[in-house]
Amino acid sequence: MAKIRLAVVEDKQRFLDDRCENLEEIKAECDIEVVIKAHDEDEFFSEYNKNPDNVDALILDIELIDEYGGLQIAEDVRKPTLFVSGNNAKYLKNIEDLSDRIDVVMLISKPMSDEKFKNKVRSFCNEIRMHQFHNQMLAFKRNGMPVRIPAKDIVFLESVSDGSNNKMIYFKKDMPLQLNDFSFSRIAEWSLGTVSIVQISKSCYVNKEHIESKEQNEIKVSYKNDGGKMVAKTLTVSPNYVKNIR
Repeated sequence: MAKIRLAVVEDKQRFLDDRCENLEEIKAECDIEVVIKAHDEDEFFSEYNKNPDNVDALILDIELIDEYGGLQIAEDVRKPTLFVSGNNAKYLKNIEDLSDRIDVVMLISKPMSDEKFKNKVRSFCNEIRMHQFHNQMLAFKRNGMPVRIPAKDIVFLESVSDGSNNKMIYFKKDMPLQLNDFSFSRIAEWSLGTVSIVQISKSCYVNKEHIESKEQNEIKVSYKNDGGKMVAKTLTVSPNYVKNIR
């Protein structure tokens, strides 16, 4: 999964330092990097405008020097935003309006503990990646012809039981495909591994969003077969991987 590059804007130096210190503590876990630290809109935009593509998401104090400073930054930039506010009721309508125009918008209240902030950032990053996952298209070949299939349509992948390194991939809305000489490690290249596609055994990965039921060490899914019909399948979850589907 690609690193999420963050801009943090907070007008009080102590709080800005605290936010960035908290983010540093979960940097590796969440695969994030703070690329801009700013105290107000002017300082933020002087850096942001140098390379807008270098910022993926924002963590903004709403009440900067300008009362609506954080809201204005989000409106202008329109990238995933985590708002920090000590007066949620006052700005709730503004935030709701922004959520119609920005992919991911979240809010955390001041005052807050360091752990509460870090937990919110974890959720924020997960929401960003889930949105990316839902909009991602994967390129395959069927009978030598290229096809593009939404990543969210994957139901599961499993090893072909013939001793080869081939895998079968099954979908919700498309017929199965065989991936020749395919290593499961390549799933990471699709930027799916930390979001929905999880390992349930040495020979199988499944999309958690398509699990229909769980019972002890078994899960049930449905996929489209070679004949274009939906069929059900029970997959076995190895004990070491049960935690992945909780």
